Amino acid sequence: ATQFNSFLCPFHLTSTFLAFLLTMNLDRCFGVGKTNTEKKPLVLVVDSNIDNLCLVEEILNPCCCSVMAARDGEQALGMVKKYQPDLILIEAILPKIDGFKVVQHLRQKGNTTPVIALTTLVFAKELKEALRAGCNGYIKKPFEIDELKATVYHYLHQQASPF
Repeated sequence: ATQFNSFLCPFHLTSTFLAFLLTMNLDRCFGVGKTNTEKKPLVLVVDSNIDNLCLVEEILNPCCCSVMAARDGEQALGMVKKYQPDLILIEAILPKIDGFKVVQHLRQKGNTTPVIALTTLVFAKELKEALRAGCNGYIKKPFEIDELKATVYHYLHQQASPF
């Protein structure tokens, strides 16, 4: 894991991406330096595909939430325990521990954090399995940006989305 200011990046940062981060307003993107009353909701995105992680982060950061990323189920469980995110977006097919087993583990431990399966699985049987595992809902990939924003907004604010 790479530590960059107060943002924990669980994957290796390339020098080009790190240079890009240096030009960004990290306070706006990651909630660095915010007081507890100004703290943005924290969303954990779990996907083994770094392109998907970057896309979701790019979509959600401007929507007033901080985004953390995990690339496998084991890492996700550790991050949930350490950071207690307000919402989890998780792919079903993950290395080490699959997404549905991660959700089952969280529910067995009494964790009530909303979890949305953000998945390439599209058959009714698989989507029902996500709900049985304890997911609050699902979004099929490829997803519509407005659908992602609206779902995240709903679960973070428990109200209708302006998107």
